[in-house]
Amino acid sequence: MRRRSSLWRDRSATAALELCMMFPFMMVLFFGCVEVTQMVRVYMGLGVTTDAMADLLSHGDPDTAAQILDACNGAKLVLAPFSGSTLKAAIANVKNTNGTVAVSWSDTSCGSATAIANATALATALIPNSGDEVILVQTTYTYTASTSYVMPATQNYMYLSYARPRPPPS
Repeated sequence: MRRRSSLWRDRSATAALELCMMFPFMMVLFFGCVEVTQMVRVYMGLGVTTDAMADLLSHGDPDTAAQILDACNGAKLVLAPFSGSTLKAAIANVKNTNGTVAVSWSDTSCGSATAIANATALATALIPNSGDEVILVQTTYTYTASTSYVMPATQNYMYLSYARPRPPPS
């Protein structure tokens, strides 16, 4: 009888019991932090990728499919260490000709992207003068998380970048 009453007063395993109770919460918090950090890295990388692609396409007039393919492949390399397999990029060159703003050319071959639906509306404020033009690059990326304990397994991101065409150096 005396032995049982002493067990209720024994506090030697309190810390181990508290750890066992808190461990699942701590693991969910840990994996959630890892997943959110990866998602932020993907979005920031997509921004850098889109800007780099717009910059590559602004050097001269990308008049061949090979130049656009090179820009697409370069964008996938910039996105590393994340996979470039789900990267899609739509490109549009919008030009102001005597006050009429229109798309002069567009391309959706990078990842079979959908065309930029409102390219002229997006670029109108950027090209106020006749003869001005701007290149719009809109990328989309589907990120698949390595762990999906806390956040959804896939996230879709979109980024838009602008660049003014520059003549190539002579």
